[in-house]
Amino acid sequence: MVAAITVLAVFSLLSCSSETPATPASSTPSIATETPADSSLNPTETPTSDPTVPSGPPEKPAAMANNNEEGALAAAEYFLDASAYAVLMGDEILMEDFSTDTCIFCSNVVESIKNDRKTQVKRLTMSFTFNEQPSIEHKHGIWVIEGTITLKGSHEQHGKKIIGETETADVQIYVYYKNGGWKFERLFFQN
Repeated sequence: MVAAITVLAVFSLLSCSSETPATPASSTPSIATETPADSSLNPTETPTSDPTVPSGPPEKPAAMANNNEEGALAAAEYFLDASAYAVLMGDEILMEDFSTDTCIFCSNVVESIKNDRKTQVKRLTMSFTFNEQPSIEHKHGIWVIEGTITLKGSHEQHGKKIIGETETADVQIYVYYKNGGWKFERLFFQN
């Protein structure tokens, strides 16, 4: 029960709204990876000996160079991976790299990272992964990627390991391409 509450608390901290825009068209599936963390590292340090700890933030896929459906989907997948990495490693600086000033989801990720520090939570694993082929639609300069994601994670607090229950959520991710790069505008949890 505590594990489920912990995962739901992260979801509630990270969710933006329940607003529901129009349903987009179909595209290719996305994949994210679950990565364990080492909280003894500073957010900008990279591990040298443990191969299970990420050596750095996820790399931007080559498709993100394109201002098209493929690029928008690649951007959405990258933003999910980068957000999970930011929480996992306690790296709120990464969130500033790709988010807009109005992104509530991004602000909530940063707040979650700061709260982890205050409450001495050590993230062990964290992932946000598309379950299936998401749909995608372009309207008024914004790409809307809609699909179901699985959220899972585990952490340690006061010497006790807590594994959260795997949760799923329907999401809409808004991205746009400007000045040669993608920006993460918002993420809505729909359920």
